[in-house]
Amino acid sequence: MIYRAVQLVAVLSLLSLSGCGPDKSTQLARCEQDGLKVYASLAHDPLHDSLVGGYVGVCMEAHGYVQATAKTLCARMSRGGAEQLDPKCYERE
Repeated sequence: MIYRAVQLVAVLSLLSLSGCGPDKSTQLARCEQDGLKVYASLAHDPLHDSLVGGYVGVCMEAHGYVQATAKTLCARMSRGGAEQLDPKCYERE
């Protein structure tokens, strides 16, 4: 039993080091879809885009990304939180 636990820890450690997780674009799409589900009832609210954008930012941070410090990397869009939906807006911590 202990041997199995050690094996599991070793495999999980290697997976985390190998970068097998989703890439930035995939993670961003997942966060956006989650945000759209969370705020689906507010789809016609003027604040909808900002709420979803805020959710995406928090979600990306929870997955190890931060907003790019060089704003030139982040294409700004005119709608609420839409600028956060560009993968160039995030970089790994």
